[in-house]
Order: sequence, then structure tokens, then C-alpha cells
Amino acid sequence: MNEQGNTPSQPNWLLRQWERLRQARWRDVIIGQVGEGATNVVIGKNNVQINVSGRNLTMPIWLIMMALLVIVGFLVFPLVEPLWNPTQMRGQFRIAVAHFGELDSPNRVQATEKGAVLSKWFFDSLFREYNDAQVDVAQGIEIWHDDRADVDKNVTFGVIKGETPEARRQAAAKLADRIGAHMVIYGNLVAPGETGHDGQQLALEFYLSPRVNDETAAIVGAHRLGRPIDLPSVFDTGDPNANIAISRLLQVRADALFWLTVGLTQAILGRSAEALETFHQAEAALTNWRDEDGKEILYFFIGREALFLDQLDEAVANFERALALQPNYARAQIALGSALLKRAMATPPAERFAPPSDLEAALRAHEVGLALARQSGEPLMEQLAHLALAKSYRLYGETYAHLDDDSEARRYLALARQEVATVTAPLTAAGQYRLVAQAYEAEGAAYLQEADILFRQQQLDESKSMLDEAKVAYQNCIEQGRRVVADEVLTGQVIEQGCQRYAAVTEAYLDRLNANP
Repeated sequence: MNEQGNTPSQPNWLLRQWERLRQARWRDVIIGQVGEGATNVVIGKNNVQINVSGRNLTMPIWLIMMALLVIVGFLVFPLVEPLWNPTQMRGQFRIAVAHFGELDSPNRVQATEKGAVLSKWFFDSLFREYNDAQVDVAQGIEIWHDDRADVDKNVTFGVIKGETPEARRQAAAKLADRIGAHMVIYGNLVAPGETGHDGQQLALEFYLSPRVNDETAAIVGAHRLGRPIDLPSVFDTGDPNANIAISRLLQVRADALFWLTVGLTQAILGRSAEALETFHQAEAALTNWRDEDGKEILYFFIGREALFLDQLDEAVANFERALALQPNYARAQIALGSALLKRAMATPPAERFAPPSDLEAALRAHEVGLALARQSGEPLMEQLAHLALAKSYRLYGETYAHLDDDSEARRYLALARQEVATVTAPLTAAGQYRLVAQAYEAEGAAYLQEADILFRQQQLDESKSMLDEAKVAYQNCIEQGRRVVADEVLTGQVIEQGCQRYAAVTEAYLDRLNANP
């Protein structure tokens, strides 16, 4: 009771609750007072009140956001699905024909209607070839194009972009890897060259992925399909029949690719003899394929299959024919050296330097091949050249050892190991495990050969050190077999017939040294 004798008024219930909650600063405070008969009232956080025809519909904001996300996801899914789940090609040999682009003055590739139409004409010509072919494997060849409506795919190829040939090769490689293709065909309209032609030219290329079964990987990468095709200054892209000349020129290149891909399909299936016969048939059938229009590719492929079949004279002859047409053809130059080296290995060591020496010719070919590979701008080609040169040096070392010239033998064996050291890391990073195994096999052979020389010289400690290095190299070679799912060339030829066999020889040497210290 106050001084006047009145009882002080107490705060109402709502104010008392507010005073109590105001002290709790660690939590949110929500207070509301609802009068009698009130409607459409919401008290709380993160609520939305919706009034429809006098009815109150209230739901949390997070529920609305979830619904919006579902709707957006449904709309965006077709756009993002190709990024993480692109449709895969499934044929025995898989070809993607991209739209042809057009190079502007800074060498940027632009998509144009003219390039798209020429690409479609080329695709149609090639597609008809496979449909009409009487060869069994042609039915296993799968070919896609953006304008092919009967294929259920979620990937659009567009043009292969890049300001340099190497950048375009990398873009083609990414597309091939993304959809599981063996080959990507692409091209660009370019300004007239030095031929005096007034109109544009169409430069055609194709990229072969590591999926192509190739013992040496020499065909992996970009290939130019002949010299650029001269186009008329004006032509009607809406009517291919009005441009008979262009259609015929495109048909010649399509015919060539048809035969090449049929042969490559047979090679993928392990039918090298049939592939070689197919390439010979192509040479007889393609009477309109002029030498300057990329025929060196055919001779290279003939030589490649002949090399696999140990028909070395034919391999050498066709690699030389390819180089006669295109002297800067790095692939043919390296392959020529490999064929000559294989022929030299079949010659007794005492006769290897007798003229004409295949061994000396192989080394020259590989040295030139390395120089050309450096100019090509393709890292894999340069690594192949280093590996090929290592093999030539190793056989030089072996030959000098048989001729009792130990100083020269050891010099060349050291050079072989130096070449191997330049390629093992980049080849491993590129996933080229078969080539990595071949590199370690060459390294192991160089160490083993030098260990034998030192053993004969009674330098036993040095010999044992070399044998230990050889053992490590052969084990590294064998390890590559565990990195692949199925590679009969790697596991059968390189590892079983090569590294495992000579690893056992190395162990036998070590046992002898350890038994007689």
C-alpha cells in the first residue's frame, strides 16, 4: 500500500512476461497479443501468410524454397546432365563428326552456317559409305553428328575450338574422352593459301584417341587429311547438288576415311592381317585420291600393320613412301626407325655395322624423328621419339659389347637410360602404361647389359650395383600391368616375354655374385 493508502497497480500478464524474457538475451523473443475474435493470425519466425479468397494459408519460407529448388532443378537438369553423365558411344569403332568452323584473322574458330553445312555434307557422304558397305565390320562402326536425329544423345559437338592446332587437338581429345569416341573429325574454313585460289579453303583433320589399339601409340593424336580443299568464292549452301565440285572433293576424303576406319576397326579387333589387306584394297580402290591429298596416311597405316606382322621390308618401303610425300611426317619417320631397328635386331651383332647398316639407319631415323616431333607440338609424339631413340641407343650398346668395345658400349647404354629418364614421368601422367612399361624394359636391359660388361671386367661391386638397378627397372615394368584392366600387348608381350623373363636373368646374376663374393 502506498502513502495514500492505495494498492499499487500490478503490470498486466503480458508486460510481466516481457520483463522476464527481456533478460534472456541469448534467445529470440516473440510476443503477441491477440484480441478476442481475431482471424488470420500468425505468430512466429520465417512464416508467410497467404490469404486466398478469405482463407489463410500459412507455410514456412523453407518449404517454399524447397519447392522452388525442385522446380528449378527440373528445368536445369537437361542442361547440366551432359556435364556429368554424357551419352556414350558403344560401337566397335566410334566416330564423332563435329561442325566445321571458320578461322577469323586472330585465328579464333567461329561457328558459321557455311561450316555447319559442309560438315553435314561430309557426314552424309561418310554415313552412306557405311550403310552401303559389304564389309562385315562396317556395321560395327558408329558415327554421330549434331544433326543426326535418330540418335538419342544429350551431347552437342559444335565446332572444335582453339587458336592453335595443338589447342584444337586438345579440344578434340576432350570430346573423344567425354563420349568414348575413337575418332573425332573436324575442320575449318581458312583464308586462301599460296595456290592463287580466290575463295576460301577447307582444312580437314581427324583425331585418334588412345582407345585405338596400337602397340606403340604412334597413331594417337591429330592427323591432317590432305591439303586444304579449294572452295568456290560463291556457292549455295542450301543445295549440295548445285555444288557438284565441292561434293566430289568431300566424297574423296570421305572415301579415304571410310577405308581407314574399316582397317582400324579390324586392327582394334586384333585382325591385323585383315587390316593390312583392307589398306591394300584402299590403295587399289581410291583411284581419285591424289598423293597430295593426304595419301601419306594410307602408306603409314600399311607400314604400321606390316610392322606388327613382322613384314619388315614392306613396313620400311611404305614408311619411306609416306615420307616421300610428306618429309616432315614425324610419325612415319619414327616408325621407319622402329622397323629398321627391328630388322637390325635380327642381324648377327658382328654384321650390324656392315653397310648398308639397318642399325645406323635406325638411329638416324630416330634422331630426325625426334627433331620433327618437337616441331609437331604434340607432347606424346615427342615422348615416343625419345623412347624410340632410347631403344636405338640400347641396341648400339649391346652391339658394341659383342664387338668387345666396352667403352662405346657403356656410353650408348648410358645414353639409353638418359632418354628413358625423360619420358617415364610424362608418360605415366598421360596414362600411357604400355609405353611406360616399354621404357622401363629398355632401362632394365641397359643396366643388365652394363652389369654383364662389368662382370666380365671383374668389377663385381659395380656389376652388382647395376644389377640392382636393373631389378628395380624390371619391377617397375611389371607394375604397369596392375594399372590396366585388359591389355594383352602389355601383359603378354612386354611384361611376360620381356620384363619377367629378364628379371629372372637378373636374379640369376645376383645369385651368382652373392654366392661368389
